[in-house]
Amino acid sequence: MLTDSFQESIFDDWNDRFFQADPSLLATHYWKACQVELLALKPGNVHRYAGGHGMTVDHFLASAYATAPKLTDSMLSLGERVLQSVIATHDAVGMNTNLGVILLCAPLAIAAEKTPVVSLQQTVDDVIRETDVQETELIFQAIRMAAPSGLSTAKVNDVRKLARQGIYAIMKSAESKDMIARQYATGFTDVFEVGLNEVDEGVAQNLNQRDLAVRIYLGFLSRFPDTHIARQFGRATAEDIRSEANSLYAELCKLNSTQLMHDRLMDYDANWKSREVNPGTSADLTVATLFAYQIKNAVN
Repeated sequence: MLTDSFQESIFDDWNDRFFQADPSLLATHYWKACQVELLALKPGNVHRYAGGHGMTVDHFLASAYATAPKLTDSMLSLGERVLQSVIATHDAVGMNTNLGVILLCAPLAIAAEKTPVVSLQQTVDDVIRETDVQETELIFQAIRMAAPSGLSTAKVNDVRKLARQGIYAIMKSAESKDMIARQYATGFTDVFEVGLNEVDEGVAQNLNQRDLAVRIYLGFLSRFPDTHIARQFGRATAEDIRSEANSLYAELCKLNSTQLMHDRLMDYDANWKSREVNPGTSADLTVATLFAYQIKNAVN
């Protein structure tokens, strides 16, 4: 494990580099969401206290840095943002660290740029429903390039073949099996109604940002079998992890402090990583929630 002081210096170095590039406000919101998620002790996932699954905090900070200008470029369409962000990640770290984050945050970024006539959630839904077949093919190309682990061959809407429908219809057909697809199919219901509710509860209890991110993460993981785990190990394993996460979530809600739970969270972290279990989808949803929260705060 890297020492805490060394980990802190990594964050400081990347922060200096990021802000020297004079980023846009939206890119800064995205960067902060990615950074806070990495600072949080999320058992089973990569965080400031421990890497895992062949990845480190540095890989994720490099990925966030590389994708921020692409994902928040107002001149790019949804498909272009997703594809160019995946390419940027590949060039930066040579592996798939953030496909789920890109897929979730790109529609949020576009919605944030639109005139706030309706709610952010409604605008996100509109962005997704308006994405045509040509744009969807760019998203397919991005998924093929990222090659996420556990990706299976589908009888219909197989990403290994040319897209034949818009992204809404495709994600709708997969929503029961994948939590990211479910967000596309439901107007990001879980981000806005589960994730942001956790934010509201945590803010009311004066949680700091790191504890808030852990609460969001465990909130998702305790409610939904993580689909990244399910793709790799099956639904039963994902359900086992969900059940274990439920006790951690209940304890956090009672104590309102990850500092008091540090050793317990680290024990679960070591255990899940020894079993090669990575709740990656819950981590992706955490970043998306933090990004949506910052966007809403900026508008309000």
